Amino acid sequence: MTTPSALAKYQALIDTLVERNECVLARRVREGDLWPEQATNSKFNALVAPLTQEQRNQLAELLQSARNGGIHDVLAVLSEKMNLQNLKLVQGGEEILNEPYGTEIYYDWAARSAGDDWPENAG
Repeated sequence: MTTPSALAKYQALIDTLVERNECVLARRVREGDLWPEQATNSKFNALVAPLTQEQRNQLAELLQSARNGGIHDVLAVLSEKMNLQNLKLVQGGEEILNEPYGTEIYYDWAARSAGDDWPENAG
């Protein structure tokens, strides 16, 4: 049985990941906000500085896509482990639900990232 508290914790986990999805590196590149002048940063500044705004936008899109892929991959691993190896996520002594909507955690994250509302009914 799905309790309101357990469902709320699942939704909060996904929504927190959605809220933190913005790639700071992508924003820096898009806005032309170069990294602090340090030896380790000089190669990045040299790469970004001469780019046109369109090129910076494209690079930012690529960086954001890489971040999205990383989040998706982590959630896919968690989903696999939850479904095949009995991994449990616990918060405050209460288990966070696994697939309360009948879809994988990475699917729910992707749907929420795309702006979809939560489904009305959980299993």
